[in-house]
Amino acid sequence: MRKFDFIIISVVLLIAVGAFFFINRQMSGRARVSVVSEGVEIQSVALPDTPMEITLENRHGRNTLRLTRYGAEVICASCPTQICVRTGKITNSRQMIVCLPHYLVITLSSFNGEDNGGEHDSVDAVAR
Repeated sequence: MRKFDFIIISVVLLIAVGAFFFINRQMSGRARVSVVSEGVEIQSVALPDTPMEITLENRHGRNTLRLTRYGAEVICASCPTQICVRTGKITNSRQMIVCLPHYLVITLSSFNGEDNGGEHDSVDAVAR
């Protein structure tokens, strides 16, 4: 191998390592779990330092949500499909847990420092 080959391999490895840490890093700032039922946000909770469980109940059924400082997961649900339980833990804002029989959508959002009146992620007018 020539000297130029080593330089190219080194640059590619540096980019790969940087991308790995960028993609797998924890969300910056404080993270919140948002629970939406039938299009209405029913709960918004900051991820806790110690694990906690929240029971969500509506007229369609019951879900138990476990929150840790790393993310959220549904650990128990009264729906027949159990897809929300099998989804596993969500750890960033690009993921969500959906329980269709119970009309629940669980997402993570992050915001830095201050609460801006309920608007945690920047969303344009078209997405609203």
